[in-house]
Amino acid sequence: MKRDNDLIRAVLLAVEQQAAGDNVISLQAGQFVSAFPGLTNDTLNEHIELLAERGFLEAEPHQLGWFITRLTWDGHDFLANSKVESVWQKAKQIAGGFSLDLFTSTLKQCAAAYLTPLIQGS
Repeated sequence: MKRDNDLIRAVLLAVEQQAAGDNVISLQAGQFVSAFPGLTNDTLNEHIELLAERGFLEAEPHQLGWFITRLTWDGHDFLANSKVESVWQKAKQIAGGFSLDLFTSTLKQCAAAYLTPLIQGS
């Protein structure tokens, strides 16, 4: 399976959008899979595992999927840097095929480059 950075971003966005009282997102309960029509459970499970390994979210494996408890600090930072679509597209253009560490670093640099003229203009 090939890692899909757009799917990584989409999973993090879906976790972020959960209400504060929803402290567990159960993949097998269908509440999460429905947000990603056309994807197999295997693909989604693999990407959630990658996100947990990378430290972007806290998740526990379960029989049919994952229990996702929350985004981590790094997960929130990745998401914050990726929310401006032009920044996201530029990072994908520059480092989309490289390691997630390099991609994340490039995403931070693209976000900083986006903000610099805004800061200087104020």
